Amino acid sequence: MEKLHSKQFIIRFMVVGVLLVSLFCLFLSKYEMRITEFDTSTCTPLTEEDGAVYQMIYAAKGYNNFRRKIIVETSGYAYIAGKETNDVGIHVLLTNLRTGVTYKMPTFMGTRPDITEAAGDGINYDNCAFQSGVYTKDESFMNDRFAISILYETGDEKYIIETDAFLE
Repeated sequence: MEKLHSKQFIIRFMVVGVLLVSLFCLFLSKYEMRITEFDTSTCTPLTEEDGAVYQMIYAAKGYNNFRRKIIVETSGYAYIAGKETNDVGIHVLLTNLRTGVTYKMPTFMGTRPDITEAAGDGINYDNCAFQSGVYTKDESFMNDRFAISILYETGDEKYIIETDAFLE
């Protein structure tokens, strides 16, 4: 009897665990993984002359036949020369060149110690990498051309770094 009771507890525990993980994934898919419109009027433009250093490594879009959705992906790095990247938030912005609407992409940050080493100025830029990948049903992401810019947030300051990259 004790063995049966123990198995029932384990099964209940596993079911509750699966439900909690499923709810968490649903939360992320609805709130963290969606493309939202973004108002750039509150941001300060930042150029290479101001110390902005960036590189778009990858930008692509295409259909995912399995999910029957469009996937939009970008990756790269960005930092301000002379300022550490320990407390920085980076997001990819896409501006639809036909409509003028700017979208904020869900973006994940990563570390790139090689960037700090390459800069060679003794400042830590390790936390400057970003990657964005999202699925959408919005056909404009497949049909239209987008200018890619980088939203760089540090403290209360919001900067926009205009890149020369496009999502076509």
